[in-house]
Amino acid sequence: MYYKLTNKESEVYKQLHALRTKELAIEERNEKAIRERFPDWNGNFIGQSGQQNYWRVSQYSGLEFTEPEKIDTTVWKSHNDFPQFFVPYKRTKAGKEIYDFFYFLEKSSLFDLESILKIDVSGYFSFPYLEIVGDVLILLLDSRFEPADENIIEITKREFEELRNQK
Repeated sequence: MYYKLTNKESEVYKQLHALRTKELAIEERNEKAIRERFPDWNGNFIGQSGQQNYWRVSQYSGLEFTEPEKIDTTVWKSHNDFPQFFVPYKRTKAGKEIYDFFYFLEKSSLFDLESILKIDVSGYFSFPYLEIVGDVLILLLDSRFEPADENIIEITKREFEELRNQK
């Protein structure tokens, strides 16, 4: 189901806007931390992109490098299915440290969104999508989730896509 929020004075708008703003800042800080530690990273990664998991921010399990021939194979190993990506070689101390570095990057929880929207995220569901487009917040929720707040207005898929493409 597709929704928008336009009432900037409502508590739910303020909370959702703050949450998404925090998540975008986390993504930026995490990417900066990775670039500082691995300057040869080309920006591509293997893992889960933001808003597609319980952590709501990107989760990194491997990286693609601009000069893969210079990769230390005692620390990294080529991914089995995507050989251009390298994952930490956890049989070494240095590989475990990189794995831990990825694991302990800053996160934002789906349960924060659940609390704001007063929905129950249990069982099978599609992960909610929240984005800021100008002064409008757009939401894509699984049909199982029924937001209770009257400021959350159901819209058509067409309107949702038009708003999303304004980014």
